Amino acid sequence: MEKIFKNSSLFISGMAILVLSSCTLPDSKVKGPGSFDPVAIKTIALFPITYDQAYAPPLPTDLSGTDLSTRIRLQIEKHLAGKGYVVKPTAFPSGKGTYENSDPLKIDPLILVRSSPLETDGLMQVHVTFHFGINPTQRSSDEGPFSEIFLNATGRLIEKASAAEVWRGNGRARPIKSADFSTRLNYAVYTLVQGLLKTFPGR
Repeated sequence: MEKIFKNSSLFISGMAILVLSSCTLPDSKVKGPGSFDPVAIKTIALFPITYDQAYAPPLPTDLSGTDLSTRIRLQIEKHLAGKGYVVKPTAFPSGKGTYENSDPLKIDPLILVRSSPLETDGLMQVHVTFHFGINPTQRSSDEGPFSEIFLNATGRLIEKASAAEVWRGNGRARPIKSADFSTRLNYAVYTLVQGLLKTFPGR
């Protein structure tokens, strides 16, 4: 009987410890893609567009004076403004070599958070993984083999308060055949951003 009593006491003590410890644990929420809370994010720092090493950014002279990065950035700003966000173009931290990184989307979010403007709530990166049909050597007339533009990109959003990635999206341009290169390019950038931010929630 004494042995049973001791075992029961140990069991009750153990349960009490478990209950107390569970009460004292912080109510922590695991962050990750899909945990985006639009209420917590209004102003987004947009870092410079980056490119896979095999697909260098086309030169401005190839694009009638407006480079591809600028076109993508402007389209992202317009799209996000329509969803209720304020976008603030932001430079990468100096001395980190971030935009030369083989995979900029693997940069530690804390590095970006520590250098972001005070008024921002979220940090966005967009990385072009493939492009074809933009450089002069990859173009031809409307009936030629290179009369379409192909453009893929991946983006992520980091919540500043938690330094956690809370959204990731992928976009692919829908090519259009046109004798006019500017028409092809504008449509490619527009459809790329539409696809990239399709799952980005509005405020």
